Amino acid sequence: MAATKATAAAAAPAAQTRGDAHVARKPEVASEGTFRYQEELPKLPVPALEATCERFLATVRPLLSSEDMAETEQAVQAFLDDQGPGIQEELLAYAETQDNYVDAFWDDAYLKYLVPVVVNVNPFFVLEDDPSSARNDQIQRAAHLTLSMLKFVKAVRNETMAVDMARKTPLCMSQYRKVLGSARIPGRGDEGDRIETFTDSTHIVVMCHGQLYYFDVVTASGDLLGSVESLASTFERIRANAACVDARKAQASSVGALTGEERAVWGEVRAELEAQDENNASSLALIDAALFVVCLDNCSPTTAQETSANGLRGLSVVDAAGVQRGTVFNRWYDKLCVIVCENGSAQINFEHTPADGHSVLRMVSDVFSDNIIRYAQTISGKLAVPSVLKSVRFDAKKSTSATTQGAQDDTEYTTLPRKLDFVLDDALSQSVASAQERLVRYVEPFKIACLEYKDYGKRFIVSQKLSPDAFVQMSMMAALYAVTGELSNAYESVMTKAFLLGRTEAGRPVTPEAKRFVEMFYSIEVSPEEKLQALEQATKAHSAMTRRCSQGEGVDRHLYALKCLWALQHPDEPVPEIFSSAGYATLGETILSTSNCGNPALKLFGFGPVSEHGVGIGYIIKDQGISLTLCSKSIPVDDMKDTIEAFLDETRSYLLKTRRSGSFRPASNRVRRSGRPGTFV
Repeated sequence: MAATKATAAAAAPAAQTRGDAHVARKPEVASEGTFRYQEELPKLPVPALEATCERFLATVRPLLSSEDMAETEQAVQAFLDDQGPGIQEELLAYAETQDNYVDAFWDDAYLKYLVPVVVNVNPFFVLEDDPSSARNDQIQRAAHLTLSMLKFVKAVRNETMAVDMARKTPLCMSQYRKVLGSARIPGRGDEGDRIETFTDSTHIVVMCHGQLYYFDVVTASGDLLGSVESLASTFERIRANAACVDARKAQASSVGALTGEERAVWGEVRAELEAQDENNASSLALIDAALFVVCLDNCSPTTAQETSANGLRGLSVVDAAGVQRGTVFNRWYDKLCVIVCENGSAQINFEHTPADGHSVLRMVSDVFSDNIIRYAQTISGKLAVPSVLKSVRFDAKKSTSATTQGAQDDTEYTTLPRKLDFVLDDALSQSVASAQERLVRYVEPFKIACLEYKDYGKRFIVSQKLSPDAFVQMSMMAALYAVTGELSNAYESVMTKAFLLGRTEAGRPVTPEAKRFVEMFYSIEVSPEEKLQALEQATKAHSAMTRRCSQGEGVDRHLYALKCLWALQHPDEPVPEIFSSAGYATLGETILSTSNCGNPALKLFGFGPVSEHGVGIGYIIKDQGISLTLCSKSIPVDDMKDTIEAFLDETRSYLLKTRRSGSFRPASNRVRRSGRPGTFV
C-alpha cells in the first residue's frame, strides 16, 4: 500500500507545479459555489508610469538625505525620459496575457529567495484556547483541530465554502485551493524552489519527537474517513510509538531539520536522499503530498513569549548528555504545520508562497468556529447549531477499520498510521546532524517580545474618530524612532484580493505626515493638542495610502514588475538607473515590517524581520485590546515593546484630557513599569 501510494505521489499527476513562473495562465473557471465570482473579478490594474514614479518619490522623500533625494529624482526623470515608457508598454502587453501581471514575478520573489524559510518566510499564528477545558489536552485538541481542518478541505473541494467579501465586493478565492496540500520543493544550486499542490491529497503527516508518520483522513473527493475519536486514538498511538524511540536515535533521525537549511543546501541533500534509497524518495513524495503536518510537541509553553517562539521556530532544550529535547526539529517547514503542545496550546506555522495570511486566517477562523459549534452541540444534542463548515457529522460510536473502501471511488485508504523511516548512510547522517546544528545556531539570535495590551482597543480608538490600524502603525513607528533614534523605512501588508489572483501590495507607512507626527511626539516644546492634531493628520494620510494600495495603485509591485520584465526582455542592456538609485535601495531595505491579522480565533501572530537590522511585528486589534508580537535579532524588542505600551498609555491620556471621553474602560489597575526609553510630556 505504501509503495503504491508513494509511487503515485512521486509521479505527482495531480500536482500543480509553480516553478516556471512566466508561462501564460488560463483564466480561472467560474462555478456555482465558492469560485463563482472568479470570472467576474477585475484584473489588477497596471498603474500609469508617471503616477507610480511620483508616488515613489513621495514615498522615499521622508527617508532620504537631500543629496540622495536629488540623485533619486534625477534617476526617475531619466527613466521617464528614456527606458521607462518602452518597458511600461511591454508590461501592459504582458499584462494582457496574464490573469495578474504581478503574480508570476511575486512567486519568483519567494521561490528564488534561498535563505532558510524558518523565521525569514514562514509566519505563525497562536490560536485561542479551545472553549472546552477538557479539550485543552494535546491529543483531544489535535483531533478536534484536525477534524475541522478536514471539513475545511471538503468545503473547498465541494465548493460549499462561502465567498470572502469586503463589504459587498467578492474577493479572489484562488488561494484556498493551495492553502492545504501544497509543498515547497527545494531546487539545486541557484535554480530556485518550486511549489507543488496536490489537489486530491488524502493523507496527513504527523511528527512527534522528530519522527514522521502518515495515514489517510479523507477520500479524494474530501469525504472524511474518521471521527474525533478515531483521530484521537491514532494520535495517541503515534505519540506512544515515538516515545519508545531512544532520544539519541530520535535526534539522529530527525530529518525535518533539513527543511530549515539554506535552500540550495537542502536541495542538494534532498537529491542525495532520493538517490540513496527508493524508500527515501517515496517518503519525501508522501510528505510533499500531505494535506498538512500535525506536530505533536513535547512541551507546555506557559508564557506568550515562549508560545510564540515555539510557533515561529520551535524550542531548543539540550539535556546534560547533549541530546536535543526541544521541539526545534519537530517541524517540516516546507508545509503548513499544525502544532499542538502537551498542554493543548496550538499554533500554525506555514510556508508563505502559496497563500497569504488572510487566506490561512480564514481557514483558522472557520476551524475555530467549527470547534466552538461542535462544543455547543455537545451541550445540547437537540439544539440545531449550524456549522460554518457543512460536512458529515459522525456518530461517536462508529468505528473505523484499518482500510476503508471509498464510497465514490475504488481507491483503498488506510486510517492506520505508518512510520516513515529514512535510510541514511554516514554522509547523509552527517548532513542531518550539520543541519540540526546550523538550525539551532541560526534561530537562536532572534528574540521575541509580546505585548497583550488590555486597557483599550478598537472601540476606544474609533470613538476618537481615528483609524485603529493607522493608530497602531503610528505607535510602532514612534517606538522604533525612540529606541533607535532614526525614522526607518516601514512596510505594511495591504491586501489586493479584490482583483483576480490578488495578493498584497506594500503599504509604506512613513508618509510626510507620519514623519512630522513622530518627530513632534517626543518634543517637549509641542503641546498635547498639537500632537493630537498631527496624529489625526498622520492617520488620515496612512488610511489614504492603504486605500490606494488596496486599489492597485501602490508603488512597490509595479516597480518590481518593471524591473523583472526588464531583466527578462533586455538581459544584455544596462539596468535603468532608477533601480540602482538611493531611493530604490532604501525602499528595498525594510526595517519595520508589519502586518495586521486580527480575528477572534487568534491570540497572537508574528513573523521574523525581513532585514538583517529590522524587526517584524504581527499585530491584532481587538475591541478591548491590542496584541503585538515583535521579532528581531538586532533591535531590542523588549525595549520597543515597552515603548509601544508607553505610547498607548500616553496617547490615551492626551485624548482623554483634550477630546471626547469615548468608550474607554480600563481593564485593570496595572502598575506602570519604569525605565522605558523615550520622553513623554
